[in-house]
Amino acid sequence: MNQTTATTGVQRGGLSKALSSSLPSLLKMQRKLRTRELSDYCVDGIIIGTGKADFTQNNVVYRLNYNNKEFQLIDVPGIEGNESRYEAMVQEAIAKAHLVFYINGTNKKPETETGRKIKQYLNRDAVVHVICNVRGKADSYEFDEDRVSLEQTHRDAIVTLEQTQNVLGNILEPELLQGLHLVQGLIGFCSMAFTDNMSTTINPERRDLIKAQLAYLKDFKNKEEMRRFSRIREIEEIIHDQCSNFDRNIILSNKRKVTRLLEETLEILKQQLIAHEKVAKNIRKETSGCAKEIDSAFSNFATSFSRKRGNLINGFFEELHEVAHNSIETHFSDKNLIEKSIQEHAEKLQKKVKFNFMQMQKSELATLSENIDRSVKRLQENVKRVKFEHELNTASMDSTKWKGDMDSVNFSINELGGMFLGIGGYALSGLAIGSVFPGVGNAIGVAVGVAVGVVSNLLKYFFSGRGKKIREAQKKVAQTIEKQRELLKDETIDAERKFLENIRIDIKKKIVNELYHENKKMEDVEIVLKEKIITLSELKYRMEENPDGAV
Repeated sequence: MNQTTATTGVQRGGLSKALSSSLPSLLKMQRKLRTRELSDYCVDGIIIGTGKADFTQNNVVYRLNYNNKEFQLIDVPGIEGNESRYEAMVQEAIAKAHLVFYINGTNKKPETETGRKIKQYLNRDAVVHVICNVRGKADSYEFDEDRVSLEQTHRDAIVTLEQTQNVLGNILEPELLQGLHLVQGLIGFCSMAFTDNMSTTINPERRDLIKAQLAYLKDFKNKEEMRRFSRIREIEEIIHDQCSNFDRNIILSNKRKVTRLLEETLEILKQQLIAHEKVAKNIRKETSGCAKEIDSAFSNFATSFSRKRGNLINGFFEELHEVAHNSIETHFSDKNLIEKSIQEHAEKLQKKVKFNFMQMQKSELATLSENIDRSVKRLQENVKRVKFEHELNTASMDSTKWKGDMDSVNFSINELGGMFLGIGGYALSGLAIGSVFPGVGNAIGVAVGVAVGVVSNLLKYFFSGRGKKIREAQKKVAQTIEKQRELLKDETIDAERKFLENIRIDIKKKIVNELYHENKKMEDVEIVLKEKIITLSELKYRMEENPDGAV
């Protein structure tokens, strides 16, 4: 008995302890389930801002359905203040939109910078409706005269609306700015957040909104009056109309967007073409000047080379004539001495003139190369100047957008700084200096040999006498040497012509053609730009001719 009683006491004590420890959790869970059950239909108010700055910090997409047609409502971050970190998101959303609501909830007109942002964001041919969302707590509508109309209660809102219209009217096309509306958004929301039996649908977590709803209801008596006063129905009708003409509005909006983009793109391309043509014209002018300088440098080279070549050959034969004249007079009685003397001096002269000729040729080619390099370097500097002037003109454009768009043409202009860098250094271009004028030494050697041979034959004839015969021998030798000079002159002139022509072709191939090849690149860019302008202009014309249908 005692044992049973003890056991039962233990069991009762354990159950009591278990209930004591578990009951709070069970009751808490029950209250939570009851709260969730009661608030199952309370879904409103969660997405409404709490007053925190930049509450919407990302594009928030709400997928809605109206008459079995799905559409999206995209809530974007505000454009007041410094919202540069949201800029890409706002642009992405606006680019997709066919209907845009610009909501001014600050009770002041948009500032200049805000207006610029609006133009940047909204000028994509979506229809724009401006909403001035006036604010006021319940005590703002305490008296009957405060509940007649928003205009009467919020006179400052009328001024704000008019100022907003003026600002946006100067930015957007008239057909795009289709409505300006005063709305008391919070009252409108509260009027719609009721069930048929006037239970609130606001989520219990938003006690601030529930409190405001009850306060407004106390002043306006019923939800219908709240809804009428808030003017929220105007926004409903806009959305209703948009949804009713959903397909056609999308087509029209898309076509307006594409047409506007085509217009902007065409304008950009035209400006690019103008800028490029100006740069190309200046580059052609500089290139033409450089080509003329190179041509002049070659002409001077050819004239100088020909003159010095003639001087060297004439000098050689004059010295050879003097050597033969003196040898005949000094050694007239000894034929072998005469031949030996002439031969020795002729060989020395031959080596001398060959060396001098090679030095002259090397010097003249070096001078030609320096002149060409100087002209090309001057061209490079002038091209850099043209490029710099183009960059200054581009930087002076008012629109930052245009600055970015103009970069697309710089693919040809930016190369100009390094253009022609491979042109020049003509003396190192592969010309085999010393062999480009072949046979000079050999030709002179042949002339010397012929002259010496003739002298020998003449000496046999004149060897028997002196005096008059010496002069006669000298005259005959001089005539022979002169004849050889004329023969060699003709031969070297022909070799010189071929030599100069090879250099001229080499210059044209390695330098002048490259100059004009760079010009051709710029002409190709002009052709591409013009073709794009024609293509896009034709597309724009077809879209304008058929605004309601497909293109």
